[in-house]
Amino acid sequence: FEVLTDSLDILTDVVAKFGHLLPEQHATIVQLLQPYLDDSRQGIRKRTLHCIGALSPCLSDAQLDAVARHKLGQLKGGALKPDIARSYVQGVGALSKAVGYRFGRHLGEAVPLMVRYGQAAAEGDDELREYALQALESFVSRSPADARPFLDTLLAEALRFIKYDPNYAADDMDEDGGQAGSDEEDDDGSDEEYSDDEDMSWKVRRAAAKLLSALVHAYPDQLADIYSRAAGELVARFREREENVKADVFAAYCDLLRQVGIVSGRFDAADPASPLQLLLRDVGPMLKAAARQLADKSPKTRVGMFAVLRTLVGVLPGSVADHVGMLVPGILLACKDKTASSSSLKIEALAFLRAAMESNAAEVFQPHVVQLSSGIFAAVGERYYKVRWSLS
Repeated sequence: FEVLTDSLDILTDVVAKFGHLLPEQHATIVQLLQPYLDDSRQGIRKRTLHCIGALSPCLSDAQLDAVARHKLGQLKGGALKPDIARSYVQGVGALSKAVGYRFGRHLGEAVPLMVRYGQAAAEGDDELREYALQALESFVSRSPADARPFLDTLLAEALRFIKYDPNYAADDMDEDGGQAGSDEEDDDGSDEEYSDDEDMSWKVRRAAAKLLSALVHAYPDQLADIYSRAAGELVARFREREENVKADVFAAYCDLLRQVGIVSGRFDAADPASPLQLLLRDVGPMLKAAARQLADKSPKTRVGMFAVLRTLVGVLPGSVADHVGMLVPGILLACKDKTASSSSLKIEALAFLRAAMESNAAEVFQPHVVQLSSGIFAAVGERYYKVRWSLS
């Protein structure tokens, strides 16, 4: 076993660095590697995938097509053991990522297969679902033109799995995300009571959030449709219980906001179906959900939420004017935070406050000057120079 794994590692390094100098050996190498994709040992399959991925950019179109057809053909057969199926699905995604647009001609077969395997994965086989979503993300990022015909399917898969959480039953939150208040402690308590080290469903949700980000970046001309279908789901997932996934949800929502700002000039400002008008209608519920997150115990969550709010203000100046009151408690909580990681939290909170004050009339913040001043004065005494610099 060790001899084989070491040999595969060495071969991977060789083809990664000198593969373009060995064209006459490519067919032989591929022929030798493909049987190991069906090996019963995961370590062998993993190294084989890495080796094929390293070699694939150097392959001719005919050789690359043969490799792709082999992987897709095995998956189409449908008789693979679960662990072997995972390797082939992962291999398809790795191949797409390695060769980019050259894999695009195979998306007619690959996309339906990835969707099928993701949906038909056995209970608890979250690794297969994750690999399928990662492959779909690779298709969108690396071959956006060829993936365009599958936009509706890809978006549906992202939205299906971004809320995939079979091991946790929480009360559905209000559509407007609720408000920060007395029930926040109850929510935090229920989250802490749940713990399952073997629960890998968070990886599926994270992969779905990244797929959604890829769609937002790849198809700005379809942003109105993407926004109308995805924005509400992302805001609902602000309540995500896994911090790593929540960070990706925030990132996906920031990407969506930035794209709204970028494409806003392509639409009539008064068009009710334009992304900017859709965002304007969603500001109230989104800020209520944001206020809830600003009361979260996790500094990382609050930093991410302030970044989202700053992005919102940059895209839609004046958007917080009617909702400042619900955000002030979260700003004060951040400015007066005394935990070890409070510096980055204070910097983000002050950056958002500055951006919000610059984009709104003075009258908007006048009723809250006394409250905000106490938080700002508390931040003045911060030892970390970047916090003080944020106040200048």
